Amino acid sequence: IGGCESGFADCNGVVADGCEVDLSSDLANCGACNNQCAMIANGTPKCSGFVCGIATCNMGFDDCFGGAADGCETNLTNDVAHCGTCGNVCPAVPFGSKACVASTCTIGMCGPNHQDCNNNVMDGCETDTTADVAHCGMCNNACPNPPNATGTCAGSTCGLGACDAGFANCNGMAGDGCEFNTQNDPN
Repeated sequence: IGGCESGFADCNGVVADGCEVDLSSDLANCGACNNQCAMIANGTPKCSGFVCGIATCNMGFDDCFGGAADGCETNLTNDVAHCGTCGNVCPAVPFGSKACVASTCTIGMCGPNHQDCNNNVMDGCETDTTADVAHCGMCNNACPNPPNATGTCAGSTCGLGACDAGFANCNGMAGDGCEFNTQNDPN
């Protein structure tokens, strides 16, 4: 073979098949004979324009840093800086930590004495379970209103609040509320 057209080469040295390799797209001979494109982490290699690169990334992965050397390095299913897509940073979570689960930004953990009782990622761990009468100690644990009184939540424990006008808690027990009517009880 006297010479090959531009972009083609006789890599196997067999005259019969001529200049058999397209150096612009052959994975085993990319840009030059025997220049094998390396395997791509979490993806598939390609040879395009005489240069090795990334053809596709496996599902759930992407090349967020741009380059074949580290392949499809980003796991989009659990990376809080690239959640679901490159550059999608999960927002801060009030009173908790952020997480990326199944390519969706969510709450990782809530801080002490806080929980996400409304299941809304945007307001984070919004409930202070030490003082919320609707969520005392844990979500959906509502403190009851004892007889003739208002229920309270203090230190994550339900208790007896202020007595209704004209009533008193004379026995000191929270369970029966404000049991005495001070307007008509002779004692």
